[in-house]
Amino acid sequence: MLGGGTNTVVIRNMLRNDVKFYVERFDGTADIFRVMMHELGHMSHILEAGVNFQLSYTRDPMLVESWAECTEYYFTLQYYPTRTLLAIPERRESLINRGGKSWQYTPFFIDLADTQNQRNVLPSGGRSNEYSDDRVERYTLSQMLNALDRRTTLKGVEEYLINNLNNSTENNISRMRDFYENIKDNKRK
Repeated sequence: MLGGGTNTVVIRNMLRNDVKFYVERFDGTADIFRVMMHELGHMSHILEAGVNFQLSYTRDPMLVESWAECTEYYFTLQYYPTRTLLAIPERRESLINRGGKSWQYTPFFIDLADTQNQRNVLPSGGRSNEYSDDRVERYTLSQMLNALDRRTTLKGVEEYLINNLNNSTENNISRMRDFYENIKDNKRK
């Protein structure tokens, strides 16, 4: 028999088939796959963090949606390389701020993994500061998922990565995180 509390919630989520998704525009199976990978990213976060997932969504919805964007991107890229939203890692500030809740959907976690600093390689009408200065690279999805365990903010993820892993680019995480934190702060005002 299952006990109460966090374990019951997590086990109940594992046993139930409660992932629901909606596709606003249907362009084929690649869209269904992309949306499913995004929603499964949320499920991986729920299973890793338990009730802390709810705290994350309250404290830092950018953390929650940016993790799902990362899983969507990397898992879709494997099966639909020409259909993946290639724009996700190239999302500049004006696109993140386009309205509604779009500010929550950032490439923060993608920037932790990829080896490209979009600020240096992508033009933005002469405004390279539209992109995060992501001089961070080579964190794995597994390492990032572990960072979500009890961390409910981008700052908490940063602290976990710096304190628990050895990565030669870790000193650059703060600058990158600040870029996204500024977007969040401007939306919450």
